[in-house]
Amino acid sequence: KILPQLSQLIHDRSPMVRTAVVKLLLRVKSIRSIRFYDVVPVKHLLERLSIDTKLQPKLVSLLIDSFYPQGVQGSEQLQRVLSLIQTNSRASRAFFSSLYHCVSVGAVCKLAMLLNKWVKSVMTSKQNS
Repeated sequence: KILPQLSQLIHDRSPMVRTAVVKLLLRVKSIRSIRFYDVVPVKHLLERLSIDTKLQPKLVSLLIDSFYPQGVQGSEQLQRVLSLIQTNSRASRAFFSSLYHCVSVGAVCKLAMLLNKWVKSVMTSKQNS
């Protein structure tokens, strides 16, 4: 009940305070009984991701399991990535720009291939309609 009271600090004027909040959330993420998005809503994290270039790698690390989870089917990854794009396109650009900090080059290439196949299928279905 105390931690959610800190949620507005993600938008604090001080970069040191914002960084401390994200570091706290990364620690909270490792505790199974507390969900980081109950402390700071994802909407706020995405907004911060879209405007705070210095925090982007840490925020991507925090959000990666939500929007590009590893070890799941490609279709699930694609669904999560598209959800991010639809939810906040500016944050999605920042997320993808900093993704290489958190996953291997192979995982980034896999994402590019998934998106390429999806775009091709959408274009093909539109041409056939």
